[in-house]
Order: sequence, then C-alpha cells, then structure tokens
Amino acid sequence: MLLDGDEALRDRAVDELRWEGISYLVPGRSHKPADNGKHYKWYIRVGYAQEHPSAQRAASALARVQGLVPDKPEVDQKLLRHDRELAAKVSWLQELLEAERSRIRMAARLRQGEEERRFLVERSSVQYKELTEAIAALRVDNQRLSSTVTEQQQRAHDSPPSPKNLGRGF
Repeated sequence: MLLDGDEALRDRAVDELRWEGISYLVPGRSHKPADNGKHYKWYIRVGYAQEHPSAQRAASALARVQGLVPDKPEVDQKLLRHDRELAAKVSWLQELLEAERSRIRMAARLRQGEEERRFLVERSSVQYKELTEAIAALRVDNQRLSSTVTEQQQRAHDSPPSPKNLGRGF
C-alpha cells in the first residue's frame, strides 16, 4: 500500500488497518517509484497478495484515511462507551501520575532541605567547637596575665622603694 502525505496520515492508515483487523508487516518511508511511476512518501507492507479477500478492506481503509470515501457510517455504541470509559481511566491515571510526580518533587525538596539543615548543623557544630577552643585559650591567657599582674603587684608591694624614686616628686 502506498501513501502520499505526512507521518500523521501514515499513522492514521496503520490505525485503520488495525481497526479493520488487517495485519501489516512494515510501515516506512518509500524510496523508489511505484509501478505507475509515481513516487509516494510512505508504504505499508501487508502480508497478502492483491487478490486476497482482505485486500478490498485494506483499500477501503486507505481510501477513508485519504478522504476519498466517508468514514465508517456506524460505530457500535458499545465500542463508543468502552472508548469513553478508557479515556476516563486514562485521564484518572494521568491525574494520579501527576499527583505522584508532585509528591516526588516535594520529597526531593524536603530531602534537599534536610541535607542543607544537616550541613548547617555540622558547620555550626564545627564553629562552636572552634569558638570553645578559642575561649579556653583566652581563659588560659587571661589566667597567665592575671598571674603576671598579681606577681608584679606583689613584688612592687614587697620590695623596698628604690633610692632613685625617693627624691622625686615632692
């Protein structure tokens, strides 16, 4: 079967063949001219000769797709109802899928927030340890300075005045 048109036309033709219950082997792009010399864009290879009883159904399906004959006049109401039910189920499943995607995005944000919180806690813990060590070092320095000042004050208090300082100031 040969077709002229875009990929959507080719896909509709394949769908029509399926609808008619006609199996096909390969749909693809046509690269050589047909027996009539015309170059078609697409071909659909079916698994039977032109004389096969399904050939007429396949030709009718192709004609419908190309708009040469009207669409099927009657569609079984049961099939339409089934189609609507399937469409409703697909819609419901898409909603569930989107809700699940939303939950996954939220979990990822929470996980990222948890990782950031852990990083900040760890960084704060390291800074706290560094500050504690710095304060301990300052306390040691403060005690040393206090001891030095106390010793100098004690020496100054315990030692007799030097003769140099006695004659001054009065």
